[in-house]
Amino acid sequence: MKNFSLLLTALVATTTALPHQKAHVKRDDPESGVIPTGPGMDMMWTLMNTIANSPAANSFKEKVADSTTLKTHLRDDAIRVKTRYGPYTLPGANETLPGASEPGSINLNKLIPSLCDGACTILAGRLTLEYKDGKIANYSTGVYNHHIVIMDLSRVQQNLICPGDEVSGVGRVPTIVLGGDSDDTEQLFTSPDGQYKSGYHLKDGQAMLMSGMLVNYQTEKQDIYITMEKEYLKGEQPGYLGINPLSISVGGCANQGSFYPETTTPNQTLITLEGKEWTVPADGALLNAQGHMHDGGSGVILELNGKMVCNSSAEYGIVENAGGMGGMDMGGGMKKRRVATPTDVVRRDGPHGSHDGEDGVQTITHIGKCTEVVPVKEGDKVKVTANYDLVAHPMRVGNDGKPAMVMGLGVGMFAFPVGTLVLEGN
Repeated sequence: MKNFSLLLTALVATTTALPHQKAHVKRDDPESGVIPTGPGMDMMWTLMNTIANSPAANSFKEKVADSTTLKTHLRDDAIRVKTRYGPYTLPGANETLPGASEPGSINLNKLIPSLCDGACTILAGRLTLEYKDGKIANYSTGVYNHHIVIMDLSRVQQNLICPGDEVSGVGRVPTIVLGGDSDDTEQLFTSPDGQYKSGYHLKDGQAMLMSGMLVNYQTEKQDIYITMEKEYLKGEQPGYLGINPLSISVGGCANQGSFYPETTTPNQTLITLEGKEWTVPADGALLNAQGHMHDGGSGVILELNGKMVCNSSAEYGIVENAGGMGGMDMGGGMKKRRVATPTDVVRRDGPHGSHDGEDGVQTITHIGKCTEVVPVKEGDKVKVTANYDLVAHPMRVGNDGKPAMVMGLGVGMFAFPVGTLVLEGN
């Protein structure tokens, strides 16, 4: 079991054909550590969690490069730690590794040790990319963080919610505790002042899965570190609600929520997609909501019982000296990206923006976050609407020169009674 990615691939291959069990909400026993089980993917993750927490797994857990204690952001009685993993070598923008989804990219599936020393209640966390000297690696240095997620293998639930969909192609997966992409803002599992009694409860010694995709837009290889900051309280805090990070998709659950935005008229580039309503399964609160989109998106709106509770707008920046983007070669490895519509009928060459007079590639660099604590009741209705402007914000282009799929997610930290698991995605 030297290669965890191979083990994960083998387990997926043997279980994805099995049927999925459906139930609306299940409460596990937070004290016993019982894993919700069932056919299909649940079986795989149950086995994976058992392996990950066995002594034999220590030999293939990712090693911590370095760790530093930091000043807390939320509460004086908390602990804040910065941990780095790596380095990971990103190939040059003109090089495509075997199995990679696009030039210059790598895919990661790494088993990592528990996030805390003992049982804990996580209040906040952040995932970023750095160079060895601690400088940030992001779009301004030619690095695109497509996504990084840290998953709790012991809590299997339907992280991706797709109202009205048959949930084909996804099934239930370990809870995504932390997620990072091109927007590296901190994730809060409590109120911004740290006083709301909620957090993500983690058992002592629980192994985690780190999965992600990173892209290099520079022609030269780059070595980067994945950096995780987390602020937590020791032990499980009595009276605190447990956080369930959930993503509500407007595009269905197939392809993990990725899709080509549908148009109603030829050459349409302004698109609004309204999702169906999702029913809240328990009393609690919605904290720190935001959208998640790929290039092409302009913003996500979340509504509760017909009232807007979050308007999350996407902001774009320019990646300089980018290469391998599937566009027109500009010399020296620099390529401009084309506009790509779902029907592939509107294309034009161009950098779609400039920075200090230099050509570059436009990409999402930030998406707005809504930090108000919004109370929710069992039976409340949540709806997500996603907006796209494919002229102002061209879609990314894949290896085949065709437009890459987009996403439209409303991501929220739902605080429910400890042990609540959402087991149905529609």
